[in-house]
Amino acid sequence: MDEKPALPISAKQYHLLSSPLRLRILHVLSQTPKTAKQVADELGETRGNIHYHITKLHEGGILELVETRQIGSIKEKYYRTRATRFKHDRPPNPNLLTLSTWLSLTSEEAEELLEEVSLVLEAWEKRTVRTQGPRRDFQVLFHIKSMEDQL
Repeated sequence: MDEKPALPISAKQYHLLSSPLRLRILHVLSQTPKTAKQVADELGETRGNIHYHITKLHEGGILELVETRQIGSIKEKYYRTRATRFKHDRPPNPNLLTLSTWLSLTSEEAEELLEEVSLVLEAWEKRTVRTQGPRRDFQVLFHIKSMEDQL
């Protein structure tokens, strides 16, 4: 998968990403472009339901249409994600820097991720003690929240 930069998104676009199913769709479309039917088959969902969500994500600028193929009377549309990480284009607070992504993890992987982030924060704590120059204080908050809480 190509490493894509974080996509600046509006509050309205951020709201589009509040559905666990839409997040699953994004993960499927982050690897290779696919049609709504292919995504539905992969996720075990109905084609109509997936088509609806893909349309909303495309209209909202989260997905891009990369290819259209005419197969007889059927028009196949292939979509892919524009990004897998997102940042607010206008944070609600100018002193707030945000970055978000959605992952599908086992409980063990979530714990492993938390440990890795902890090591990164520890390294930055040590690094900031050693450096000179003007400083601003920042609180760094990291949380992993199950999307099942939103179902």
